[in-house]
Amino acid sequence: MGAFLILSGCSKSDDIIPEDNLLESQLKSANTNTIQDKWTITNYYTALICDGEVVDYVEGSIDGHFRVHMKDGIPEFAIVNYSGILVSGNGEVLTVKESLKINFETYVQTVRWNIKGDNGSHYIGSGYLYWNTWDLVAEKTVCPPVNSSDTWTVKHKLDNFFYSTPLICDGVEVDHVSGNINAHILEHYKDGVIQFVLINQNGTLTSDNGEVLTIKQSDKIDFKDYSLPIYTVRWNIKGENGNHYIGSGYIDLGTWDLVAEKTVCPPANSADTKTENFWEQWPISIPLICDGVEVDYVAGSLDAHIRVHKKDDVILFAIINVSGTLESDNGEVLTIKESEKLEFNDGEPPVWTFRWNIKGEDGNHYIGSGYFNWYTGELIVEKAICPPGSD
Repeated sequence: MGAFLILSGCSKSDDIIPEDNLLESQLKSANTNTIQDKWTITNYYTALICDGEVVDYVEGSIDGHFRVHMKDGIPEFAIVNYSGILVSGNGEVLTVKESLKINFETYVQTVRWNIKGDNGSHYIGSGYLYWNTWDLVAEKTVCPPVNSSDTWTVKHKLDNFFYSTPLICDGVEVDHVSGNINAHILEHYKDGVIQFVLINQNGTLTSDNGEVLTIKQSDKIDFKDYSLPIYTVRWNIKGENGNHYIGSGYIDLGTWDLVAEKTVCPPANSADTKTENFWEQWPISIPLICDGVEVDYVAGSLDAHIRVHKKDDVILFAIINVSGTLESDNGEVLTIKESEKLEFNDGEPPVWTFRWNIKGEDGNHYIGSGYFNWYTGELIVEKAICPPGSD
């Protein structure tokens, strides 16, 4: 039997700032401002964690509101608030409030949550989202006492017990694992009657083909209002050779067979998605343009923070943030902030776009955007403005 709950935190879009809004904000603001928007998340999902253990989960649609804070046309951080009412896996109706903060310099996403159920359950915690897997890493969790004298939970722990499950890909059994793993068991009672049981299992096993795999699985046995309990399972299994098995289903209590209802196998030997961050000295060369006319020029090397985004070890795009101080051809000292993006497309030259915000000690101010023409080696300026006060 087998399967296991993917303990990912909330499913959220990583495309937080609409491109049009970002450009508009950069070209309008020379100081600080905020972009705000609201939307509905249709695939929200989060685990309910008590004392560091997953005891249930909620999923469904929820409302979101984000605020992106800009400085000199460059996003510094974003605050995303989620709120709404959802139903958990055990049928409890919960009011969900969650706050997510994204730091665009480091791309660290910190999370805080406060979730209350109509049966008295209460979950409070904080942590962060792990970018490579989108898992929620809970650093602190608190469960205040349930406001009910007739509801309680009994916890058990099993170490080193025998486990066996098929590995299923697109509905077909492709391998099998067995061995010893660990489990946390939580029995939920009300008025002296067992309502449901949650079993969280994890460990490392070896398949029949010799691959070592890491197993995470969540089982739920629901006794409420049924002559026979309903035994559901979710699983996420990763192998050292790159094989990956994700799915959900149920246990047929007549035969104790695992019936897989949904299975997904991401490509084998895949590193999935990841981000690499590093610093370099980055060359910069920009004409200073007012009303379509080049009035000065700045060139040199500045510190650059580079974030390279990859999927399956293939570069998708890179973000380069350049900042520092240089002297222009006319002798003015200018503070420079520039954001560059390179998008890579299957053998074609990457699309290389620029946005800049440059302030001079003499009061000159240059804001603009453009792109690099790989065939001519020129920077093509598409928009350039000089706010009042510039020469």
